[in-house]
Amino acid sequence: MSAGVVVFVGPTLAPAEVGARCPGATVLPPVALGDVTRVARTRPRAIAIIDGFFERQPSVYHKEVLWALSEGVPVYGSSSMGALRSAELHPFGMVGVGRIAEMYRTGELVADDEVAIAHGTAESCYRALSEALVNVRATTHAAVVSGVLAPDEAAAVVEAGRGLYYPDRVWPAILDGAAGAVAAARLDAFRAWLPAGRVDQKADDACELLALLATLPVDGAPPEVGFELSRTPFWEDVVAAVDRDDAGPDGLGAGVDDVVEEIRLDPGRYLVAEAAARHRSLGSALADVLGYEPADADLADEVTAWRHEQGLVDGDAVTRWREEHGVSPAQLVALLRERARQRWAEMVAEPRVGATLVDHLVLDGCYPDLARQARAKRRWLRDRGLEHPPPGSAGCDDTDLLAAFAAREPDLTGPDGPDAEVIADRLGFGGPDQLLRALRRDDLTAAG
Repeated sequence: MSAGVVVFVGPTLAPAEVGARCPGATVLPPVALGDVTRVARTRPRAIAIIDGFFERQPSVYHKEVLWALSEGVPVYGSSSMGALRSAELHPFGMVGVGRIAEMYRTGELVADDEVAIAHGTAESCYRALSEALVNVRATTHAAVVSGVLAPDEAAAVVEAGRGLYYPDRVWPAILDGAAGAVAAARLDAFRAWLPAGRVDQKADDACELLALLATLPVDGAPPEVGFELSRTPFWEDVVAAVDRDDAGPDGLGAGVDDVVEEIRLDPGRYLVAEAAARHRSLGSALADVLGYEPADADLADEVTAWRHEQGLVDGDAVTRWREEHGVSPAQLVALLRERARQRWAEMVAEPRVGATLVDHLVLDGCYPDLARQARAKRRWLRDRGLEHPPPGSAGCDDTDLLAAFAAREPDLTGPDGPDAEVIADRLGFGGPDQLLRALRRDDLTAAG
């Protein structure tokens, strides 16, 4: 059955504003790999791409748009990811709307990060956390027209914004960066003008697109197609991944939201997964700020470590794993690249972890109990001359101690059984010897 207009948006506009400007539109989160293919199968009247994911999730594939067009589904773009894809695919029939799409199409803009911003999660409606460089350009142009800035001063502000990494592009940082090129009094005047004078070019373009979509005829002619779609292996991977997501082993669809709902109904698993997700997010943010990308050798090491953890001994096992999880080869590489970035961030942050862990224990209120427990253990061991107990002093060998300890937490045990070096690393010990000494001390005091 044919659907109406489908709009991928957030953070450029809030869903409520989309609904008000284009009544009846189906509003979906920022587009990612596979989304256009999935939506195009419902034969909507039109697909509109405003915002899209990148970096954390694979971006919408160009061939998805081409396939939608070849199936008679009009595809429009503006503002952000939509402007980028429309500039790249306008020769094939994708329609770009707005000033930003035009600038990309004519070559006035070329860098993807002109429209990139940091934003919040779905719960915050993807609230913008930084300013797009295209908005900085539009705002400074308006300031020149209003007489607040001279052209060379506006150019200096834009250059200050360009010099920042996109998550760091906020107006205070941009103005600080322009301080050496623009007189303080002029910057102060611009700063005072900003709240009322700021131009959100991305939002303006999105509103222009929605106005166009609201006037589309119900039975409009499908777009003319002047190309033949080539079904490359990567395109087949995308289609296969969408098929698995939509069908599943029992023929019933289960999307990401459905899966998240299921784990939320298991609070213990959810809290562990949610904490891990936050940890990953912070690691990614630190890698972003410090500009780290893994070298090929580091990525290869990450792939090897992951395969070992999952017990995937050969390429066929990896293929079966991908099929079960609905992940294409490109998506798997992207996920492992991100994990390599997070591990690097953990290494950078490691020297501060000990101190911040103690700070957490203090603020959490559990430090006194742990301190009393530690003092009692130290006193018991000192009185018996066992402060540095040798192997076997606890009445069993270290292998049994390690196995009993690992059994408390299944996540500590890999496919080959408990590994002292791995567990020590996971728990922040200074190596296997320090871990085993702690286990002996703990077992001795528990028995005593």
